[in-house]
Amino acid sequence: MDYYIPRTHKYLRKFAVYSCMLVSTYHLGYGAEHASPESGDTLSFHLPNVIVTAIESKGMESSSLLPSSAIEHVQPFSAADLMQLLPGGLTGNPGFNQAQYFTIREITLTNGLNKTNAAQAEGTQIVLDGSPLHYNAWIGSPFDGSDTRFLSMNEVEQAEVIRGIPSARYGNLTNGMLKLKTHRGEMPLTVGIRYNPKMKQYTAGKGFVLSPSGHTINLLADYTAQGDFHTGGFRLANTYHWLAGGRPLIARFDYTARIGSEKNYISEEEHSRQQLQNHRLSLSGEWKPGRQLLENLSLRIDLSASKTQSDKYNVPSSKQAYSGSTVTGESVALVLPDRYICRTQNEGLPLYVDAELRATTQRPLPHPKSRVELSAGITWRSEGNRGKGFQFDPLRPPYGASRPRSYREIPFMHSSAFFAEALFRWPRTIIQAGIRYQAMGCNGYGWIGSTEPRVNLSWTAFSSSGWQLRLKAGAGRMGYMPTVEQLYPSPVYDDRMAFYYNDPENGHSLAVIHTHAPNDRKNTDLCPVINRKLETGFMLKTPAVRVDMTGFYERKTGGFATVTDYVPYNYREYEYQYDTGLRPEYREGQVWVNGEPVAYEERTRFTAIFRPINAQVTTKYGIEMTADFGTFHPLLTSLVVDGQWLRIRRKNNSLTGYTDMSTSYGDAYPYVGFYDKPVSSNGNEEITEQLSTNFRFITRIPRIGLVTTLTLQMVWIQRSRRYYNGRKETEVWPLYWCGTDGIRHPFTEAEKANPDFSELLLESDPDDFLQNSYKPYGLINLRVSKEFSRYATLSFFANNLADMRPVRLQATSGQYYRQNPSSFFGLELQIKL
Repeated sequence: MDYYIPRTHKYLRKFAVYSCMLVSTYHLGYGAEHASPESGDTLSFHLPNVIVTAIESKGMESSSLLPSSAIEHVQPFSAADLMQLLPGGLTGNPGFNQAQYFTIREITLTNGLNKTNAAQAEGTQIVLDGSPLHYNAWIGSPFDGSDTRFLSMNEVEQAEVIRGIPSARYGNLTNGMLKLKTHRGEMPLTVGIRYNPKMKQYTAGKGFVLSPSGHTINLLADYTAQGDFHTGGFRLANTYHWLAGGRPLIARFDYTARIGSEKNYISEEEHSRQQLQNHRLSLSGEWKPGRQLLENLSLRIDLSASKTQSDKYNVPSSKQAYSGSTVTGESVALVLPDRYICRTQNEGLPLYVDAELRATTQRPLPHPKSRVELSAGITWRSEGNRGKGFQFDPLRPPYGASRPRSYREIPFMHSSAFFAEALFRWPRTIIQAGIRYQAMGCNGYGWIGSTEPRVNLSWTAFSSSGWQLRLKAGAGRMGYMPTVEQLYPSPVYDDRMAFYYNDPENGHSLAVIHTHAPNDRKNTDLCPVINRKLETGFMLKTPAVRVDMTGFYERKTGGFATVTDYVPYNYREYEYQYDTGLRPEYREGQVWVNGEPVAYEERTRFTAIFRPINAQVTTKYGIEMTADFGTFHPLLTSLVVDGQWLRIRRKNNSLTGYTDMSTSYGDAYPYVGFYDKPVSSNGNEEITEQLSTNFRFITRIPRIGLVTTLTLQMVWIQRSRRYYNGRKETEVWPLYWCGTDGIRHPFTEAEKANPDFSELLLESDPDDFLQNSYKPYGLINLRVSKEFSRYATLSFFANNLADMRPVRLQATSGQYYRQNPSSFFGLELQIKL
């Protein structure tokens, strides 16, 4: 039986087998460590309980807490580097030569290397000090909005990754959350230098106490460079404490400025430069009236403005004439020189205003030591782009049917949400239940909304004398809204040369282009992506080990995809003029030569239109495990084992078109086929699976302030396979077809037998449906942190210390690839004064 054919009993058996594999590392020779942030200071490496790994949450949802000492120990250049601390997280060498994305519960291995992309990061919400970072208004940007290279880790004091069901307070997400808490309050002057063979980073920060009442100010700055990529930033944070009406009032003012630039130089004729400026302002306040119905009231207002600029130079090829017409019909075009340098500029100015008002209170319950915590709030957000957009010199246009487009023509989007939540606490049971409704209004679409109920619960079965068993479960619904670029895509223009004559010796030329402008790329049925999550697990604590295990199931429907439609149109193709010395002219809607109209033929072509739709279905299920075996005191070494088994099935349910566009002149191929698969892909679904573990040996020598972490990373299972509707079809016929009238018809056996439709048969290589499966492989990482005094700390890391890079065969391509990143080293010096 084929491995990937769905069988419920097979999946249940896998679940049980992999659960046993993940917990099979139990060893009775270790004493319990069970460190937690509350057990002591996590900042000094002179302390015996300093934490340098992720801590699994003691709450209801599946989450990992990363204290400051763990962040310092791993030396992250971007938030993407924190993923290696999650259960089963894989190591990737830091680098800013390409965008860095933060993903949750994704398989990121590509040809043996750990890489992420923007599509995998979509739906992962990043929250900085309670303020969500928004990227929906970024259009045609050289830097994708969720690129974490422009989020300084120098600011971050603590990180929390919520992999499960978050509170109803948080919305516009599907995959999970990364919550970042920045440095606040008094802190010594801290200067840091990070260096590796590719990158260098400089950081500085200081926290001041300005008044006894608690007025503090924090200043932080950083600069990072790798080759032609540079980024730097500055942050100012103010916190005020005072009494208003005898009640505590806290006000915060944060300002962050960031710049970035990247150059790509090939020659004087071909080079590019991208730049980014970002400014964020956050105002928040918290008042504690202590009333029966209102214990706490908080208000947050965020403003963000970014400026992205792209400046590119190149020499277009095969360009004879250009028409800037934006309406359907013929127009006289500019005859272009044989060779010229084209400059294109793209400027975006995404703007955001986000506000949240939240009230909380709590009431005792009849049961002793029990209470309910109630919270409710509303949010409002406005976002848009006021950039100049895509611009170029019409006398030196780029290749293709490009037109300038100003982003200022795109209307703003406005969204609001309401949420309410109750947290019930009993001595053994905790239940969190909430609901969120979010809706977005935009011109031409009306209101787009989603209702999102969520619930988490935990129950302590027993707890006594070092033994504890806690069960947890959760279910929830989350939605992610369409972006500005998906709601208002760029118009489509198809330019077809109707007449062309160029006699440079006599100075006579004329070009007439027929422009087809269908202008119907909008999809008014576009709706939010919805992810439904279900998870259950347990936490078992014994004198020898603490095990946290979670099994989860996720089904994301309505994922964004792009389909191709074809719209027919007619145009004139004038008779070509071979003689020189002619004086062609265009008047009265006709080409004339020597006073006579030029003969023409009516031709039919198709314009390809790319339209966003909700068509992607993603199903995930797997197991996450963390086991803390405590410290073996004679060696001052503790062992933490974490792992993840993850299986992902992605299915594209779109209906997309295809036709043979190879004919440049004359009538086009007269038929279009519509397929239930992406034309450029072999199949419409892909199944990937991965089982990975990390054995982290942590040695602490507090007497000399030394902490080392030796990690053995293993990938036990890595495989993937593509399918077409669950099968391995190498020949695919369309489901529908249309002719030059644009009317769709079912594709029947009669069309299959008709040779006129033979071009609509899509064929693929049988090898494309082979399973890519690799033998287990691993690597060893080393992290060392040495605190020389209270003023200086030196940290060192080595990825793939033994340069373990086995070669594996990829069945689909027949090529060999090396697994694991190459050996990589880095150093950090931090001085505190």
